[in-house]
Amino acid sequence: MADANRRAWQLRREAEQAAVQLDFLTGRLPDAPDLPDPDPEAVAALRRCVADQVPLTADERKAVEQSTAARCAALEALYLERQCTGVLARLAQDTEGDLRVGQPDGDDGGDGGDGDTVTLDWTPGDWDPDHWIRLQLRGEDVHVVTMRPATRGERRAGDLELDARRCAEAAERLDEFRSLAATAGLTLTFEMRHGEVLPGTRVRRTGPGGRTGSQDHRRPPGPRKRQHRAPDDPDGPGRT
Repeated sequence: MADANRRAWQLRREAEQAAVQLDFLTGRLPDAPDLPDPDPEAVAALRRCVADQVPLTADERKAVEQSTAARCAALEALYLERQCTGVLARLAQDTEGDLRVGQPDGDDGGDGGDGDTVTLDWTPGDWDPDHWIRLQLRGEDVHVVTMRPATRGERRAGDLELDARRCAEAAERLDEFRSLAATAGLTLTFEMRHGEVLPGTRVRRTGPGGRTGSQDHRRPPGPRKRQHRAPDDPDGPGRT
């Protein structure tokens, strides 16, 4: 009788844990629609465990652990990306400059606009509209480059002189970038193409006025224990 009670108690605990993992793997976050889908076999095994109290096999448990770890890693990456974007967006909060966050049209501005890169185009308030600073965030690396619109024909001496001045001014901003990142506790590595101004097109605006909204600095969700009273352990001190 004691062995049967112990097995039933262990199965209830496994079903409760499976319910928590199922919620974590299948829950949709409204502000993170692009998270990778979990392993369907892992989800099916968790559903069976919850609905029918069928214990997971060793292979199923491994698949669930891998899916949980992959989702945690994706959420951590999303959190870091938003933290970094928020830090960089602060550069334009106290200036009349224009800040745009998004993807560039086509392959311009150096490292391209693939889905793993967040691109910020910032025109400082004291710059004319013919130059801007592009920051491309990929992981913890930020690539900084001075940009100008693409034009036909040979550039004049005055144009080249302005290019050089804007590039030098952009380089002076690197210390400010690093300071903002350090204050936020982010270990970003900034790299800049010194003495180079690339032709390109500004990214499309992603919010009203081209400025980003407030950033959510909370830690990303992970599987957590539900707040409830656990069933009594058949071997615990409350049993007689």
